[in-house]
Amino acid sequence: MNKFTKDIIESLLSEATEGITVMLPGGFKPPHEGHLMLAKGYEELPQVEKVIILIGPKDRDGITVRDSKAIWKALLAGTPNIEVRESKYPSPLLTAYKFIENDAKEGEVIALGSSSKGSDYNRIRSFVDQHQVVELPLEQSKPLIYKGRTDDQNGKPISASQLRADLQAKDFENFKTNYPSVKSTRVIQSIYDQLVDSVSLNENINSTLGKHLSQLKDKFGSFVDKVKQEGEET
Repeated sequence: MNKFTKDIIESLLSEATEGITVMLPGGFKPPHEGHLMLAKGYEELPQVEKVIILIGPKDRDGITVRDSKAIWKALLAGTPNIEVRESKYPSPLLTAYKFIENDAKEGEVIALGSSSKGSDYNRIRSFVDQHQVVELPLEQSKPLIYKGRTDDQNGKPISASQLRADLQAKDFENFKTNYPSVKSTRVIQSIYDQLVDSVSLNENINSTLGKHLSQLKDKFGSFVDKVKQEGEET
């Protein structure tokens, strides 16, 4: 997209009253309250027709794309204008760009979505500058903070890394604070059960692999010592 085309599309965005498709790329391992509010915030804008969430392919602490899609499905019940897709490329940002470049319909107005603050916005801003695509930051978006926790995280921004730490600690009470708008205990419990199983499986695999590697290292070390000893004797 050249600068002239970009300027035209940005003008259309500023004037558009309907029909905008917002691409929301990210890792989402897993999605939390901040991600949910961002997606719903875009959906509620009168000029936005639909929101497409693009999930990156990389696993995080055992949490997979499949897990992320299942959590999004639970969180987005009743929001038909938000669609969840897997990234076709290693980077969800690149997938968004390729969609805009190759798959957008004629006359379709598409923008990249992001919070207007924080590291996510900085990544989007950098990508926009490099690839000359159009962004639509959600200006009213504010970082959501933890409340009602039993540790020292109260008042700090809700984050996927802390959410994963809650899962690793098997701390359901603090885990619930990652989704303050979800009032259904059943939904929260189902999200927790799926994610804690994935994290536990990952920990077990890493533990088993670590033991095997340690055993191989010990055996190899013994073999090397034996070879050295035989060489000295000869």
